[in-house]
Amino acid sequence: MSGNWVAANNNAVFLGTDINSPGNARWCMDTWIYLRAHNDARIIDKSTGTSGSDINWQLAIGLAGGISRTKMVIDGNSLTGNTNISLNEWHHVLGNYTGSVMELYLDGLGDGSKAESGAILVSAKPCRVGSVGNDPTARNLEGCLYRTRLFDRDLDSGDEISTIYFSKGDDNIVSGLQYEWLWTEGPPGVSIGANVIKNTGPIATAADGSGEGSPLPTWDDQDLMTSTG
Repeated sequence: MSGNWVAANNNAVFLGTDINSPGNARWCMDTWIYLRAHNDARIIDKSTGTSGSDINWQLAIGLAGGISRTKMVIDGNSLTGNTNISLNEWHHVLGNYTGSVMELYLDGLGDGSKAESGAILVSAKPCRVGSVGNDPTARNLEGCLYRTRLFDRDLDSGDEISTIYFSKGDDNIVSGLQYEWLWTEGPPGVSIGANVIKNTGPIATAADGSGEGSPLPTWDDQDLMTSTG
């Protein structure tokens, strides 16, 4: 895996309450992930709790027989993948919502689908990476993340999703890109707002004053969060 990554061991990053889908019926969440332990964990989560009705949307790690699998939730409706995720190596995880189907992908391949329809609700629920949206100590991720993104459309399974995987994080897919976090900042205690290199969503305040970016995310536990170049 090229580029920088952030270790999110038992930790979380708060992204604010204004991270939203545009209120339509298409959405995509993707990231690269390196798991160090099998646990029920959140990758990116916009919620006020862990029950279905609490969750606006979510890309997560579920468990099947104690082994990690992909998971996504759209407005309380969940889907868990079919493939076990191995530890201590990089994987690409993607959750797609087409407006009629929820789809999971692991390393470029389909990992489960479920019929679902309707526009995604816009809400003021908190959004976090590495934990439950409203609780940085719940469902913590044990591992590392690289290039976490949100799109205001579903990605094409026959071309774009496989391109992302085989490019190993260096794809140039920007159509519909709402938010992107590369997680390149460090050391602990440093604001990570500047590492939001792309945001065409409703928020336009960057740490470097360029007008591109997201609200300044903050470490929820600066003592444990680390990053590497």
